Amino acid sequence: MRYFSSFILLFAFQCLSAQNVDLQERLVYSSVEDALAAKGPVLSLNLRDQALFSVDNLLRNFPELEVLNLMRNNLESWDADIFIFPDLQVLNLRSNHLMSFHSDLGKLNKLVRLNLAKNQLKDIGAAIGDLKDLKYLHLQLNYIHQIDEAILNCQKLEVLELQGNQLSHLPKGAYQLKKLRKLDLGYNQFHRLDNDLEAWKALEILNLESNALQYLPKSIGALKNLKSLTLTNNQLKILPDEICELKNLEVLVLSGNQLKRLPAEVDKLKSLQTLILKGNPISLEERERLQKLLPEVKIYFE
Repeated sequence: MRYFSSFILLFAFQCLSAQNVDLQERLVYSSVEDALAAKGPVLSLNLRDQALFSVDNLLRNFPELEVLNLMRNNLESWDADIFIFPDLQVLNLRSNHLMSFHSDLGKLNKLVRLNLAKNQLKDIGAAIGDLKDLKYLHLQLNYIHQIDEAILNCQKLEVLELQGNQLSHLPKGAYQLKKLRKLDLGYNQFHRLDNDLEAWKALEILNLESNALQYLPKSIGALKNLKSLTLTNNQLKILPDEICELKNLEVLVLSGNQLKRLPAEVDKLKSLQTLILKGNPISLEERERLQKLLPEVKIYFE
């Protein structure tokens, strides 16, 4: 949906802008040969789209490496050489064929960004808890059904992308990640969320589309900084009154549910700009009520 997509693009731009300038301006080498010819230390190596089945042993020549991009190769198993870089901050292994979350990942304890999207992972093990500097964790489009409680230790985590997996629940530790700003749980198997969302007060973007949610916890009202909430294609019949406490909410997407009415005090959503209600049995009377209460909001019923 274009409203959610534009919001995400803006958020992604802000995240990239926040990255350390040194990480942006460093010299990036796109082959091991070029890196070996470098006169100074090699800090960034981009080996994406090179049909690699394993990591070259020559990587051991770059002990100061901070950024390693191995996106879109043919890696099916973890090479030990990936875990030898004590200063590595960014590791991108998106779009390979990895089937496990390796226990030695915990050795890369300076990682700030870890991208394992579009692999074949089934669970996220306890080693995740050793990545205490992690801010961005991309795990979308795997087969993940379980995440270890040790994720509680990732207290610097700001972005957690888990869409397109097989999750029916989050570990208790995930509900205690106090710095989360973006959480994407779309296209999973959630029937409910934990009743205590209090720790997610920094959250700005929450995507729960295409799950099986039948209700939202009352603690949804604690997400005071939330700007975008997407609940498309769930099984919601009613929304808690507490949702009206989201004073900073700008985009609310409720398409494809079973909602007949919205809470009586929906006009408390003072920052709301876009409300999408397509595919709900909203009566003409309720439509007129919403348009009267929210005259400045773009409301989409069809």
